[in-house]
Amino acid sequence: MFGCLEESDLASLRKAGAVGDISSRFFDTLGREVHHPLNNRVIGLNVEEIRNIPHVIE
Repeated sequence: MFGCLEESDLASLRKAGAVGDISSRFFDTLGREVHHPLNNRVIGLNVEEIRNIPHVIE
């Protein structure tokens, strides 16, 4: 197990095209949110909402 995710979850995310995450929102190489059943277990902003935050610290 890796953090909160089972190895099978990670394999499924990779198969769906996930390459990274922000706050457990998984995205692909183009920065698009990966549609996956794990999204239903996350409470928080989605990738589009995160992208639209007007002020960021780099």
